[in-house]
Amino acid sequence: MEQLIHDSVIAILGAVAAVGAVVVAVAFLWGAVGRIAPHDYHDVPMLQRLAVISGLILAAGIVFGGPTAQAVAKYRLFEAGGPWDLSLSDFLAERILVPRRIVAEISRHLAEGSWATIYPTASGLALAVGSALLAYRSWRERRLAVRAALGTLILAFSVAVIAFYAAEASLWLIHKANFWALGILTYLYQRRRNASH
Repeated sequence: MEQLIHDSVIAILGAVAAVGAVVVAVAFLWGAVGRIAPHDYHDVPMLQRLAVISGLILAAGIVFGGPTAQAVAKYRLFEAGGPWDLSLSDFLAERILVPRRIVAEISRHLAEGSWATIYPTASGLALAVGSALLAYRSWRERRLAVRAALGTLILAFSVAVIAFYAAEASLWLIHKANFWALGILTYLYQRRRNASH
């Protein structure tokens, strides 16, 4: 019981940290894009949509091609001593701050010709480059087009990083909270939702 309470507190702290990090990252992202891109950049929503979609596709390639997919496979998500059984500090060090294993795993998959990694990663990169090139059709002035293209690429890669870390953090939190804790949270949410109606 004491261990369950400890794990629940760690999961709650991790959830707060994960949500806070995403909020800060999104605020920083929009600030960076706003400073680099032209003032009328948001008047061309197609660029932003393509950048976000390409970032999500790129993140999917990284998630399915990196150690995350291997860690989730064969019901290892809830395994004691498994790849997700990490303390908060270990999780931050291994998966968030210094994702060395992720780069090594993706490089290995690419070298082996694994289509599960290559296809979404290449598609995401191609769409990001295509959306950046689209900026040259939307702005005639070269200086503004370059700034818009740069802002689009920053947006695409930032979305990829945020989506990847959100997936990693979500899976780690699911492991920490465990299946039953998630079931209880779902039940409480549904009960509150039904009471509000």
